[in-house]
Amino acid sequence: MIENNSPELAARIDVLMLALATTIKRSADRGYEAVLSGNLEKWRDTLIASHVSDEYLTHFDERCAAFLELIGDPPRKPNDDAVPR
Repeated sequence: MIENNSPELAARIDVLMLALATTIKRSADRGYEAVLSGNLEKWRDTLIASHVSDEYLTHFDERCAAFLELIGDPPRKPNDDAVPR
């Protein structure tokens, strides 16, 4: 088990974010943003429940922000901008 507040925990957060970014980048599924936000929030709640320090929670938040910037907008499908009738 990884100790709370260890450098290994921070490194695993980074690896998790990179793996998730790669997966999302390959996906053109609509609605992934809602799923992603929900997952990130659940992970954050898990960290809080694990009593990690504010420093590591801040690290997680910074990595989430960098991750969301990395994946950017999803590829658009034809008619994404069409007005529903």
